[in-house]
Amino acid sequence: MFWRKRSNLDPADETWLISCWGWLDRTLGPVTRAGHPGLVIGDAATFPPTRRTGEAYVRTYLDILQRLYGIADWPVHLEAQGRRAKLPESVAFGATTSAGALGTFSDRANGARITYDPALPRHPIKLIAVLAHELAHYRLAAVAGDPPGGRAMAEFATDLAVAHEGLGLFGVDVARSFMGFTDYDRQGWKHENIGYLTENHWTFALALFSHQRALPAAQLKPHLKPYLFSSFRTNRAYIDANPGLLTPPEEEA
Repeated sequence: MFWRKRSNLDPADETWLISCWGWLDRTLGPVTRAGHPGLVIGDAATFPPTRRTGEAYVRTYLDILQRLYGIADWPVHLEAQGRRAKLPESVAFGATTSAGALGTFSDRANGARITYDPALPRHPIKLIAVLAHELAHYRLAAVAGDPPGGRAMAEFATDLAVAHEGLGLFGVDVARSFMGFTDYDRQGWKHENIGYLTENHWTFALALFSHQRALPAAQLKPHLKPYLFSSFRTNRAYIDANPGLLTPPEEEA
């Protein structure tokens, strides 16, 4: 009788995710804004098949993602990595056990520089997830101020921005495969079984997104592994039962 729906997150993580989501609403605009792409899925309508190869293939996906992010005219220098970048010895938010950055982002005076592992074109979902993360860096580099928790939480906020801008299905799909790293002038991803956001974090973000966009929970079922849909459904039920968790952007301090 007195049972209350709960999320599957640690309370501190939940508090930060909600706070950062509000920050993204204020800095990027709410997910209900005009021009937001909505929930992006990996279908042929959004990502048409192409016979291009190599860098041209990667550029095709990058162009699509830039349009989805609303930054189609922002200059990006794309570069295949000659060999896997060696990760720095000191990495925030986790130990390093293996090298291999799948993508890196650097903000330059004449635009962004994004590098990618040349093996990524063989794995389109991974490619989209990596490029979406690096472009989220680019998008957030243009806004003023740090996310809740300060610069130490910037990488987590970048992952959350991917979900906020409609690409959370790609982030959750690869969450168990990669871990991010940050260095003094670049960021990237390495092979690992964890990421900046865990799978439960991603499903909570998808629950926030779908709640605000008023998407039926069942709409996401075909696009999530069964255990991920179960996690998403738990978090969505919790958010639906507690609408006061989310304060409209214009009402936040």
